[in-house]
Amino acid sequence: MSAGDQHAATTEGRAPHRPSAAAMLTALGIDSLGSGLYLPLSLLYFTLVAGLPLRGVGLALSAATLFTLPVPLLAGACADRFGARRIVITSQVLQGVGFCGYLLVHNIPSLLLTALLVGVGERTYWATIFTFIAETSTGRQLDTWYARISVTRSIGLGSGTLLAGIVVGSGSHLLYQIAIVANAASFGVAAVLLALVGAGSRRAARAGKAEKTGKGGYGTVVKDRPFLVFTVTNFAYSLCLTTVTIALPVYVVKELAGPGWLAGALFAVNTGLIILAQAPVTKSVAAHRRTRVLAAAGALWMVWALAMAAGPRVSHAALIPFLVGGMLVFTVAEMMQSPTSTALAAAASINELRGRYMAIYQYGYQIAKIVAPALFTQLYAVGATLPWLVLALVAACAIPALLLLERNLPAKAVRLVEAEAEAEPAPATSRADTSKKGVAE
Repeated sequence: MSAGDQHAATTEGRAPHRPSAAAMLTALGIDSLGSGLYLPLSLLYFTLVAGLPLRGVGLALSAATLFTLPVPLLAGACADRFGARRIVITSQVLQGVGFCGYLLVHNIPSLLLTALLVGVGERTYWATIFTFIAETSTGRQLDTWYARISVTRSIGLGSGTLLAGIVVGSGSHLLYQIAIVANAASFGVAAVLLALVGAGSRRAARAGKAEKTGKGGYGTVVKDRPFLVFTVTNFAYSLCLTTVTIALPVYVVKELAGPGWLAGALFAVNTGLIILAQAPVTKSVAAHRRTRVLAAAGALWMVWALAMAAGPRVSHAALIPFLVGGMLVFTVAEMMQSPTSTALAAAASINELRGRYMAIYQYGYQIAKIVAPALFTQLYAVGATLPWLVLALVAACAIPALLLLERNLPAKAVRLVEAEAEAEPAPATSRADTSKKGVAE
């Protein structure tokens, strides 16, 4: 057994020690608080405070998003070579500097440059943060930690959104600027706290680099067909998650003639339920195969989407309880899918190439964010219920794909119990052999 494998075997299932865990969660919470504060203010800040035309702002922000699409590939490779911890900290610094630059924006070119800097930092962060977690915790602890991240992020985003509402309501340009400064500072504080999360991550990074660091590169990931198919299923589910934020307000108000406050209340139900129930839900599904948990989540999303398509047939008196019930179904599916899917992706990766694997996996989310707005608007123009029927079909297609992947993904990724039953952990190179065997089958 190689030195890297011995290290992995001895640390399987361990979580970060308490000070590191507290620092990690606090950093993630502060980062999410800043994001929740900024997102509702972004367009208003650049138009009201910076005095830029709305159309130009929209084009600049979209262009920055497009130009940063290749960034996760580089970030994943850097995480494998230098350790994800360093790259995550760098991403926080880049975003902090970029937000400081927003205070100096006075024209569209300067906005594009600073938005590019922020975008590079953001893409780098999401491409490597889950690799960072996987460097400090493995086994079923991955599911637990990714669940904690989901809860922490929900709390941070919700709190930031509330603060943003206060800023918007005040109409004060000074408060807008203070909000931008606070967001920049939040990234700085998060970087410092993440620097404290070091021991386990550095040891894991050294163990990985002691082996064949980077050997095979993205070519190895691309040849791992079961993992790529799994990434496609992640795109399908991410489409459900992304579309609801875009489609629900329009659908509720325009098609279902619901009150204007209802969509916000439904999102509040979603956030509150994640905060209260994410940990129990993750614990309740821990004994089951991850692929089957994800298939069950897809079934729930399919039921939710079909129910949404039936919305126009619901009486006005029953509309609110109907939509609240639908949001409960949607949120349970989200709580089952989000940590489980990320944990499966991390566990299915070759240790020395995990940064690259997770970067590819994250493209499922990123592409869904790009596709969802155009897909919804085009389908909605044809028929108000058509987007929901398409989402139901997409979720339905992912279910058999996940069940078929059970035999091709590594046993330790599908179900930890199966991996623990093995007499001895397999060498790192056997992961590639397993993938090839799965493809051949």
